[in-house]
Amino acid sequence: MRVRLAVLAAALGFSAIRAVHAQERAAAGWRGASLVGSTRIAFDATYDRPNDDSDPPVSLFGGTAAAVRFVSPHWQLGVNPSWEWVSQGSRRYYSGAAVLSANYLPLTGDVSRPYLGVTLLQGGATHASGFGAWGVQGGWIHFLSPAVALRAEARYREYSGSARLEIADVLLTFDPYIFGRANEPVTKLPGLGVFDAAVFADYQYRPTHTGTLDASVAPFLTRWLQVGTTANFSFYFDASDGAHYIELFGRGYLPISTRVLPFAEFFGANESLSGSNGVSNRSHGERGGVRTYLTSGVALDVALQWRRFPAQQQGKVVFAGRDERSIGATLTTQFRVARPR
Repeated sequence: MRVRLAVLAAALGFSAIRAVHAQERAAAGWRGASLVGSTRIAFDATYDRPNDDSDPPVSLFGGTAAAVRFVSPHWQLGVNPSWEWVSQGSRRYYSGAAVLSANYLPLTGDVSRPYLGVTLLQGGATHASGFGAWGVQGGWIHFLSPAVALRAEARYREYSGSARLEIADVLLTFDPYIFGRANEPVTKLPGLGVFDAAVFADYQYRPTHTGTLDASVAPFLTRWLQVGTTANFSFYFDASDGAHYIELFGRGYLPISTRVLPFAEFFGANESLSGSNGVSNRSHGERGGVRTYLTSGVALDVALQWRRFPAQQQGKVVFAGRDERSIGATLTTQFRVARPR
């Protein structure tokens, strides 16, 4: 299974390099433009009330963000906060962390380069002692366009606090960039031949052997219609166990602007949890929200989600169906199918 995960992650990365171009490269040629000012970004946040029947109801708000900027041709500096807030009536629980990183790119070139870096982390939580971490990383960045890069990275982190913990892993992901040479205007809306795509593959080999693969692809059929799938697979190799989430969706846009597009979406999903012995949960629902393009090839979606779970029977016990509502904001990268030269 470990070999399969590694091969799948590598195939996704190399296929992206060979098979796609990002949204409409600039005619002047972005490959000769300086990296300085380009900023890798990340943002994923959700507000959820998982059980409105509880008294008082529980509210959850959590997320991560990142901004890693090329401050010179050879240096990247970044910050990466994460947070979680849980409340139930007068009770509150907070946790969070802030990560500072610095990467050095020793070679020249504005498309594909290796790097080495260091990381410092400080975190804390309500009713708990704080913790810190330091780490090192090394990898390779290959730009598919001014706004999208493929990144392969090996990381080591050592945490100190109530207990010492070492974590080592390798990852492969698409990174969105804005500013600098990535500051491309959106001149027209995407249509047939353009698709959203995201990949995050991670294999942790210390202290445990686990793997994660998050992937999505959503081609545009017209300017106002998009279909796609999202999948998440988790592998727990030491326990010979795993979990998955697979979703199919269709989305319709109101193409009134190149900057802000309202949309409505219908989805159906299948999910299995670790230790469920193959038992899966099905759900379906709707999302409604807006999309805005931060630059050509990078979009931010903000949406309200309604998810419904049908009633389930286990033996003689019937569990009533339930509804969940949440608000989420996520970034996505966008590509154009390669045209023959």
